[in-house]
Amino acid sequence: MSHISRNPSRSGLHGALEERFQRLLGTGLNPMRAMARQPQVLETIVGLERRVTGWNALDLALKDLAVMAAAVRIGCGWCIDYSRWESVAHGIPATKVEAVPVWRNSDLFTALERLILVYAEAMTDTPPTVTDDMVQGLLCHLGEPQFIELTAVIAIENQRSRINHALRPTAQDLSPHKT
Repeated sequence: MSHISRNPSRSGLHGALEERFQRLLGTGLNPMRAMARQPQVLETIVGLERRVTGWNALDLALKDLAVMAAAVRIGCGWCIDYSRWESVAHGIPATKVEAVPVWRNSDLFTALERLILVYAEAMTDTPPTVTDDMVQGLLCHLGEPQFIELTAVIAIENQRSRINHALRPTAQDLSPHKT
């Protein structure tokens, strides 16, 4: 159940976002509709998101898996649904995307992907449970720029998922097969 009205004015940035996502997905995004009730918050978050999409040190598929693992750990249903859609849109096979919540029981993930999934969960725990071994393992595979980007992407998904979980956006059918 949504806690916040999702019927703000469709002018300015919110109006432009509604139009963009209507074209892309056939619907506006409920979290943005809720955040549009406070335009400064929406503008700040959208500005951050635009900058994040320009980061390119780390492979996009690895970022997508980390984002989804964080959303799953927090339990934000809307975020999990959006992550599924976005991951498939970025070319990750739907079977692999659907296996993220149970990745420990799946043979679909590489050793590096498993390190990333463990790290995403550890960063998302409260308090975080990241170990020196996790960091060293990822640094050996990725290098510093990629590791820093991975860490930031997971932290940003924690922000997204925690905001969205608290705002309780109504679920939307963002099926990964609607791309």
